[in-house]
Amino acid sequence: MEKLLKEFAPISPADWEKLIEKDLKGQDYNKKLVWNTDEGIAIRPYYTEESVQDRKIGLPPGMPSDWSVIDEVSDQDSDTAINQAKKYIDSGSQGIKITSLWNGKSVQGVKLSSRDEIIKFSNKLLELNSNSRFYWDTGSSTNAYQVAFLESVAKNKISIQGAFLQDPMSALTVCGEFPNTKSKTFSLLHDSIQISESSNTNFRAFSVGGHNFSMAGANLIQEIAFTLAIASEYLSILTELGLSSSSIASQICFRLQVGSNYFPEIAKFRSFRFLWNKLQEFYGIPMQDRNCHIYAETSSWNTNLFDPHVNMIRSTTEAMAAIIGGCDSLLVQPYDTVTSNGDDFSKRIARNAQLLLRHESYLGKVEDPSNGSYYIDHLTFEYGEQAWRLFQEIEAEGGYLRSFQDNKIQNRIQKVANLKREAIRNKKTPLLGTSQYPNPIESNPLQSSKIFLQTNTAPFPEFIGESDIKAEAVPTWRASEDFEDLRLRVIEHEKKTSTKPKVFILATGNRSMRTARTSFTTNFFGVAGFEIINPGAFDSTNDAEKILANSKADIIVLCSSDEEYLGLVQNNADIWKKMLPNSKLVIAGFPQDHIEELKKSGVDDFIHAKSKLYDTLLAWVDKLLN
Repeated sequence: MEKLLKEFAPISPADWEKLIEKDLKGQDYNKKLVWNTDEGIAIRPYYTEESVQDRKIGLPPGMPSDWSVIDEVSDQDSDTAINQAKKYIDSGSQGIKITSLWNGKSVQGVKLSSRDEIIKFSNKLLELNSNSRFYWDTGSSTNAYQVAFLESVAKNKISIQGAFLQDPMSALTVCGEFPNTKSKTFSLLHDSIQISESSNTNFRAFSVGGHNFSMAGANLIQEIAFTLAIASEYLSILTELGLSSSSIASQICFRLQVGSNYFPEIAKFRSFRFLWNKLQEFYGIPMQDRNCHIYAETSSWNTNLFDPHVNMIRSTTEAMAAIIGGCDSLLVQPYDTVTSNGDDFSKRIARNAQLLLRHESYLGKVEDPSNGSYYIDHLTFEYGEQAWRLFQEIEAEGGYLRSFQDNKIQNRIQKVANLKREAIRNKKTPLLGTSQYPNPIESNPLQSSKIFLQTNTAPFPEFIGESDIKAEAVPTWRASEDFEDLRLRVIEHEKKTSTKPKVFILATGNRSMRTARTSFTTNFFGVAGFEIINPGAFDSTNDAEKILANSKADIIVLCSSDEEYLGLVQNNADIWKKMLPNSKLVIAGFPQDHIEELKKSGVDDFIHAKSKLYDTLLAWVDKLLN
């Protein structure tokens, strides 16, 4: 191999730049080849060893050589949940996430109402596979579950790994308050850490969640910095209660969500490990005691309600990014997670995505697979540097809790979320299956089967109280929800009236332009679920008139070339509007030299690549449904 490489002369970055300048033929280098991430990080077209000479970062601390495949059980009946867990483990899962969340007087997931029920459930769970990892999402009543579960672990004399996913700071973030007074909340967390420590297991007492920031529309730098800030807040408060920094850090499980922005997501996970190691050093934790356990989940933020099978593609990309980035455990959400907890098929597909990555891509055989990628090293360094800077700003504001109470965290997230929402609405950030290539004939999306059981009393009232800290909650949302709301309005209208808005595509003239604009129009109005009537191209407008008259269309979209539009409209608009007096005439394109003349001749609107997709469709939905 070395002999082969010697036959090729090395090419310096300067040589590459000369070739690029030549190929650009005078075009602006930065405008043509450099793009910016959501966080404003400039990405160049290529990276070499010289590009990262001063930022070689090596192996992220605590980087695992393999990961655990996790499935979730959340059926309310505990016996059914155990049977599900057994099926998943027999099918290749290496761990189970159990959801059993009590919130006031409602429960989501497995209903366990007493200590005896928890012990019975725990015993059955541990019998399935003693080598499995378990992640138990129990909310504010974790201590009751913890004592019972760890008692079962001791009785069965097995070593266990995993974590309780209790996280009071995340509860404050998304609910605007703690589950109890601040003093009581952190006193319970202090006790929880001591319970886990005394059990001599590898089962961690609590989690630090960055997933909520992802669901709120924060960018990756914010996810890293805010998650670190929460961890720092826990270390600060709990050390004041008498626990050592090492004890606290050893009981933390980081809960992160992975999005579909592939390379930046890999860098996010790697950067986080470096910064958490740096923060542990700051708190005086010895090198041998430092650790970083990351439980990851694929994103719910960018999942579709409509055309849900597209979510399979997203989640597979996300799974690969999390694995290469260095998660310890991974839950791939089923493609129908928007409306359900998944059925046998969607769960199997989600699980098999990970099994394929392990057994056919061999990702579990390589430690830090992205090592040696100059591009990923560059991103890792940039995300780490900027996230640490933001973390220091939060610390200077008094820490996460103080900054959150002062609404500074919320304002930072809202600013970024508004930009994201605007980019999605205007299709600068297209969503496959929703704003890009929608399926306009899909009229019956999956109905929600997520159940929240109402109960008269919470089973563990001693853990729930009145918070003495109130703040503005961070709203979570999904990227596609604005467009889905439009489409659901159309579906509801169709159920009530047996009709929905109809768009007639009148394609004529220049072959290439009419074809391109027909496709554009179909996608444009298909986003709102309008009925698209496309009889094919017409050699003349006379051929279209009979079909048009019988179409009962609400919108006529003329698809041709800019040069032909004025003549077509002046000669035919009056005829078309007499045939369909209530219909509106729309031009696909924006022939800027003739806009005013076209409007005077009867054109009501123009749709084109620079149209504000959501605002335009919202106006049409409001107009046609009323």
